[in-house]
Amino acid sequence: MPYGRNHWSQAGTGSPAQLIKLVAGDAKGSFHGLGALDKSLRYAAKTGLERLPVVQRKPCEFVYAQTGKPCSVQETLYHCFGVPIHVIAQPSGWYSCHRTPRIVDFSEDRKRVLVRFTAMSWSGESFGGTCLYLRREERWGAYTLKPNQSQEIATAEAWLAKRNWTSWR
Repeated sequence: MPYGRNHWSQAGTGSPAQLIKLVAGDAKGSFHGLGALDKSLRYAAKTGLERLPVVQRKPCEFVYAQTGKPCSVQETLYHCFGVPIHVIAQPSGWYSCHRTPRIVDFSEDRKRVLVRFTAMSWSGESFGGTCLYLRREERWGAYTLKPNQSQEIATAEAWLAKRNWTSWR
């Protein structure tokens, strides 16, 4: 649940089944865009796994190891990078505006993932924002970035460190 600008409190913890219930039972649209993740969590719960095996097919494109089926960005963030669901959902305003996430870069150690969220205006122009999902001090966070600081992970991370890890807007 949001409690301030780009800050979230934890909505729930527990087993994959408990988290599935949390995501599936969301009536306010807080987790808009997480339907594919919900489906994969249901499957994981049936198989006794917390996270499903994911492999990289192309740069910034991931598929399930068993089936070769493409993963959504949310599925990739959860299953491949280990980002918690409440962190994946943090740019909720962007999800509620139906912005489409796309992974544009990630670090080799898989502790940093740069994701662009885009949408089309009524005039046909593309607009959006960039979020850096980052694991530091053993905790994941989602940080929205100033457009001129969002081209690559190193620039984004240096800008955030200079701002004492405060997201843009």
